[in-house]
Amino acid sequence: MAARPASRLSSTTSPAGGSSLSVDDLHGQFQRASDRAGGTLERTYRIGGKDIRLCYAGDALIERLSPSIQHLRTDDGGSSSEHRVEIWDGASTATAPPPIPPGAETLPPAGIATSVGEQRRSIYQAGVRTLSVVDWGRNRSWYWAGDVGLIPEWESSTPLRHILHLWLASQGVQFVHAGAVGRPEGGFIIVGKSGSGKSSTTLSTLGSDLLYAGDDYVAVSLDEAGRPHVHSLYGCGKLETAHVARFPRLEIVPRPERDGALPARRDKTIFYVRDTYPDQVTVGFPLKGIVVPRVSAHEPTELTDIPLTAALKALIPSTLFEIHGAGQQALSMLTHVARQVRTLELRLGTDMERIPELFARALDS
Repeated sequence: MAARPASRLSSTTSPAGGSSLSVDDLHGQFQRASDRAGGTLERTYRIGGKDIRLCYAGDALIERLSPSIQHLRTDDGGSSSEHRVEIWDGASTATAPPPIPPGAETLPPAGIATSVGEQRRSIYQAGVRTLSVVDWGRNRSWYWAGDVGLIPEWESSTPLRHILHLWLASQGVQFVHAGAVGRPEGGFIIVGKSGSGKSSTTLSTLGSDLLYAGDDYVAVSLDEAGRPHVHSLYGCGKLETAHVARFPRLEIVPRPERDGALPARRDKTIFYVRDTYPDQVTVGFPLKGIVVPRVSAHEPTELTDIPLTAALKALIPSTLFEIHGAGQQALSMLTHVARQVRTLELRLGTDMERIPELFARALDS
């Protein structure tokens, strides 16, 4: 997983009433930024089966936020219930910053400040100077960045994740810290904490007949019949740079870090899967199982069934820790989903090239 400025040990939460954040002020600031940038550019995406319209004040942030979700763009104009996000940065539009949640001024670079209200939540990331505000009552959100030039590649690879998580959760769609691969008729999510082999497992299937829905974050929902479905969020692959050599057949076009951007705390090679494997990127599929990888360098690579409790131990803590604001709702949703699907352990051994074959065999059984 890419490094990011999020730490539960350096965060602060306050009631929304303690902040001067005003919906009218936010919209007004966006409008002023849009006027200065020469107008608004709009893009519509279907994420988690829901429509969202991203409205940019000028084009400064499009290149930083859109590549990872390009595979989810829709040309049908969206729906009447689409969620609207107004997006701008202060530097390119020469506009003043919006009010940030109380306590944000004293946070270290890895800190997050949150302001919570009944119908609204605001999240400020101190290191990259971004503010995300979600207003469920108005079905609208705002995203502000102090300077587009500061946004690092690891932030661009998972854009708007706080907004997407909070909005999708209100629609019954749960963010999950997981990868996902499969077929149109069904597939697996691959779960575990950072460094567990989640990304390596997911990316090892590129070049096979399996489809790719993500290797860091995906989303899960229930269909009308109550059956779980996995949704792609980001089409971006990430590998520890030191591990890239372990995948000699993997076709990678790395995304270079921008000069002046906040440096990553871990050395990751980031690339967009559609650049080299466009036919494998999918928007999602029915969820058939949860796979927990376990690194075991001196044993054969094998896929075996495990108890539900073992899968939950890998799935839930990782998601709750990595996704800011995930709580009881996420716990209940993921437990319900896990009880409906197969739970397996993937022993990552000496022959990882067998992974696509093992997954295909498990999907056929």
